[in-house]
Amino acid sequence: MTDAVDTSEDGAAGHEGLDARSRILTDLADVDGHLGFIEGLLARHELSASERAWVEAEVARVRQRQADPCVTMAVVGEFSAGKSSFINALLREELFETDAVQGTTAAATIISPGPERVLRVHGRAGDEGEVVAGPAGRDEIARELAARTSGAGMRGRYLGLEHPSDFLASGVRIIDTPGTNSLSQWHDAVTRRAILELADACIVLTPAVEPLSQTLRGFLRDNLADQLPSCVFVLTKIDLVRPRERARVEAYARRVLADEFGLPDARVLAYCSLPEQEGYADGNRDAEAAILGLLRERRIQLQVTRCVALLERILLALRARMRQTADDRRRERERLEEATCEDVDEFVSERRAGLLHEFQDRVDGGRRHLLAELDELAASVREEAERGLDACANQTQVRAYLSQGLVDRLARWQKRALARLDDGRGELAEAETVRAATRDARAAFEREFLAQYRTLAALGRELAIPVDVASGLDDTKTAEVVTDGGLAEEAARSEVADTNRFVGSIAGGAAAGAAIGSAVPGVGTLIGAAAGGLVGFMGWSSASSDPTRVRKLRDAVRDSVRAATTAYLDAFGRAVTQGYLAYANQAWRALDQLMADYRSVYGRAVALMRERDRAEQRRVERELEELQADGRLVERRMEELRRIRERLLEL
Repeated sequence: MTDAVDTSEDGAAGHEGLDARSRILTDLADVDGHLGFIEGLLARHELSASERAWVEAEVARVRQRQADPCVTMAVVGEFSAGKSSFINALLREELFETDAVQGTTAAATIISPGPERVLRVHGRAGDEGEVVAGPAGRDEIARELAARTSGAGMRGRYLGLEHPSDFLASGVRIIDTPGTNSLSQWHDAVTRRAILELADACIVLTPAVEPLSQTLRGFLRDNLADQLPSCVFVLTKIDLVRPRERARVEAYARRVLADEFGLPDARVLAYCSLPEQEGYADGNRDAEAAILGLLRERRIQLQVTRCVALLERILLALRARMRQTADDRRRERERLEEATCEDVDEFVSERRAGLLHEFQDRVDGGRRHLLAELDELAASVREEAERGLDACANQTQVRAYLSQGLVDRLARWQKRALARLDDGRGELAEAETVRAATRDARAAFEREFLAQYRTLAALGRELAIPVDVASGLDDTKTAEVVTDGGLAEEAARSEVADTNRFVGSIAGGAAAGAAIGSAVPGVGTLIGAAAGGLVGFMGWSSASSDPTRVRKLRDAVRDSVRAATTAYLDAFGRAVTQGYLAYANQAWRALDQLMADYRSVYGRAVALMRERDRAEQRRVERELEELQADGRLVERRMEELRRIRERLLEL
C-alpha cells in the first residue's frame, strides 16, 4: 500500500487567486493529499458506525475549513476579563451581557458575517441549527442571547449568530467562549472544544489591572501550547490603568510571555471596551486594525495550520482504532491457533497410546489382585493336600488317596475357589476392573474428542458412536464375555473331563504316575511317573498298617503329591489369569475399534474444519499485516504533519 496523493486538476485549481506565499503554504501542507490518505484508510479498514461517522464528519470539517473564506477567531479569557464587552465593541453594538457575574457566558457563540441579525441554536458543529430569533432587531437578539448563553440548558450545544458588522465583513468569524476559570468545569470544556475544533486563531483577553493571572497561565499551558505563537494578547480595561503605568503593564505582559511561554515577539495590544470613554477610540481602532491585519495576512497560514491540526486529530483517532483492531486480530489469531483442531489420525494415535498405557496399568492392577487371591487360595489347598496324606493310616488309604482322594480334594477346592472368585452373578469378579477401565477409557476418549472437535457438534453432528454399532462395550456384552467364553464354565468342563480321565486310568506303578500326570491339569508326566514309580517300588499291600512302613510310604510320595498339587494350582491359576487377560484383550480390541470408527466417521469433516481454520488464520494474518503496514504509514504521516506544523509556525 502506498500513500494516496491528490494529483487532480481540481487540487491545482484551488491555488488560483492565491499569492505566492499562500501557494507555498498550501503546497507545504498538502491537505488534499492527507485527506486522500485518510479516505483510503477508511476504505480499507473496518470501523464501527459511530467511529466511521466521526471520521467522515472530521474529514468534511477539514474540507469545509479549506473552502471557508473566513478566519475563525476564538475570544478566550477568564470570567470578568471583558470578553463580552470586547465583542460588543468589535460589533459596534451592545448585544452580549456584560454583568460582572461569574458565568455570564455559559455556552459558546459563533458570530459570523451575514446581511441581518439571525440567531440559531446548534446541536453540533456543521448542522444548520434552529432559528430562535431573526431576522430581528438588536433588542430581541440581545434578550435571546442573554437567556440562552447563561444557563446549563445549553450544555452540549452552541449558538450561531449572523451579524452585519463591518469587522466580520472583513472575513472574520468570532467565537465567544465561557470564562476559563469558571466554577463550572464544563465551561472550561466548552472553551477547550472551541479552541481545538473550531478556531483558527485565538485572541487572549487579560485585564490590564491583573495581566496574565496564574490561573490563566495554567489554562494557556494546558490548552493553547501549540497555538500560542499565533495568538494575539489583548489588555482589556486599559482605561482602569493610569496613563503613565500603561507602558509598564504592557512590558510586564510581554516579559511573562517571553520568559514563561517562549514568545519574545508576542503581539500585545491594549483595548478599551467602553464606547463612552473618550480618548481611546484611536487606540481601539489601531488594535482592531492590527488584529484584522494579522488575520488577513495569515489567513491561509492559520487555516492551513488548523487543517493540519485537524488532520493530526483524525490520524490520532485512526491510529488508536487501528492499534485496537490489531490487538483484536492478534487475540483472534491466538484463539484460532488454540482452537484449530488436530488431525484425526494424529489425535487418535496419540490418545490411543495414552489410553492403552492407562488401560494396561489398571488391567495389571486387577491381575495382581487376582494373583494375590489365587496365592491365598493355593496356600489353603496345599495344607489340605498335606493333611489328607497325613491322615492315611495304612497303605490302602495312601493308595486310595493317590487314586481318588487327592483328586476329590482338588475338585472341592476348585469349586470353593471359583465361588470365591465369582461376583455372585456367575462372572469373574475381577472382570469388573476391566469393565471399569474400559468405560473410563471410552469416556475419556469421547470427552477429549468432543473438546477437540466441538465445532462438529455446532454443525449438528452427533459426537457419539452407538455402542452396538461400534464397540460392544456396554455392561451386557461385557458380561457375555465371561459367561459365554468365560473361565468358570471352561474350568468346570476341564474338571469333569480330567477327573473322569484320572479315575478311569488308575493301574499302578509308573503307569499310574503317568495317569496322574495326564489327569491333573498341568501336573506333567514326569512328576506323575516319579510318584507312581515310588508306589510301584514299595509295592501295594492293602493289609499293611505298620506305622513305620506307612510313614515311609507317605514320605516317599509326599514330594510327588506336593508337586502334583502345585502343578494343578499353577494350571488353574494360568487358566484363570489367561481368561482374565483374554477378556481384557477383547475389551481393548473393542475400544480400538471404537477409536477407529471415530477416525473413519469424522475424518473428512475434521479435514474440512482444519482447512477452514487455516483459511481463517491466513485471513487474520493478512489483515494483521495490512494493519501493521498501514500503522507504519500513519506514523510516518503523523511525523510529517508534525514537521509541517512546526514549519508553518516558523513562516
